Amino acid sequence: MVEQGGTVDLTDNVDTKGLPEGTIVKDVTPEGSIDTDKPGEYTGTVEVVYPDGSKDTIEVPVTVKEKLTDADKNDPTVTPEVVEQGGKVDLTDNVDLTDLPDGTKVTDVTPEGSIDTDKTGDYTGKVEITYPDGSKETVDVPVKVQDTTAPNAPTVKQPQPGDDVITGTAEPNGTVDVTLPNGDVIKDVPVDADGNYKV
Repeated sequence: MVEQGGTVDLTDNVDTKGLPEGTIVKDVTPEGSIDTDKPGEYTGTVEVVYPDGSKDTIEVPVTVKEKLTDADKNDPTVTPEVVEQGGKVDLTDNVDLTDLPDGTKVTDVTPEGSIDTDKTGDYTGKVEITYPDGSKETVDVPVKVQDTTAPNAPTVKQPQPGDDVITGTAEPNGTVDVTLPNGDVIKDVPVDADGNYKV
């Protein structure tokens, strides 16, 4: 087996153990019959010359395998990006270059407008990795835009005598623990999208 673009040497493809001492193996493959620039299956020919002058001609299967690029050989490790709301996204440092070939470059190729840092949420960025041999690959980078605004402290409407329901406000879509007048605590009371809750 030879890698694409490599050199074929069939003289060591015959096991000479057990053959007479002085046996010589010659590669007599016709020129041009094996094209190492093109992956595929070929047939080479060797001539085995024995000490008494007799000869054997043997065919040798030859496989030319496709040459692996740096992109084929490597599996980049990506670190998710976390950015504050309204901040700037830089994905060029989210690829671990430690185990990649020296000279590997990372370019942010995220389509413009696909990440809106003014809106919290989960997005997907893209980076292009260019290896020293010229091969490239594009990988996804998870991006999380998070809200850095501290939530308002929960409030409770002072219950009046005879009230059956306790109401208040808290962080929208969250939960809140409510302490009843008798000291009992009701945990994880859901807060609606408008920031209101009731017990």
